[in-house]
Amino acid sequence: MTTSAPETTAPETMDSELVESCEDAPDEKSCAKEEATYERCAASGFAGGRCRGSKALDRDQRAFVADCDRAEVTPSPCPKITEFVANAYRYCRFLGRSTLRCDRAARYAACIQRGGGLICTLAAPVYRACQTRSVNGTKIPRRFCLEGDVQYQRCRHAYSLGSGRDMCRPATAVYIDCRPGAGVQVCEQAQDDYARRTIAIVRERRG
Repeated sequence: MTTSAPETTAPETMDSELVESCEDAPDEKSCAKEEATYERCAASGFAGGRCRGSKALDRDQRAFVADCDRAEVTPSPCPKITEFVANAYRYCRFLGRSTLRCDRAARYAACIQRGGGLICTLAAPVYRACQTRSVNGTKIPRRFCLEGDVQYQRCRHAYSLGSGRDMCRPATAVYIDCRPGAGVQVCEQAQDDYARRTIAIVRERRG
């Protein structure tokens, strides 16, 4: 199995920006204009050429939530109140941000909604890397990246090396790389095996 995981230098705080309404937006006027256009188009069933952009936005946010629903881990990456997650994606797009960045905003919203707390920010690099990750030349499906978000949280609760070391990032990458070819339980075991081996090696070095 060959993997590719390009690193990104985007600040983690960018993935933790949560806009819940245009009143919270840095550019409230522009956001409100886009929101009004979207609502007008939604009321018309996104009919007409002028609604092409709003129709695409609606499709993209629905696709994100659908991938959350398709994830096979417990708990689900997205909480039952999926409108909160959809809103995070939608308002991000109203601000003219990229689909990749708005994916990350929705991921963060989902994590916060299910009670991830600070881990939601710490998990940001894992999701960012997964967005551009491939296994044997095939891009990782987004639903596996969302599963990875839950698995990172599980790892952080189960294992710790202390001293600021975060071996749950590479451990979760093991899970994500495993998923295209195996089920959740098999890949969780691979993740846990990696975490335990890493802890054993570090403890041995510490004497």
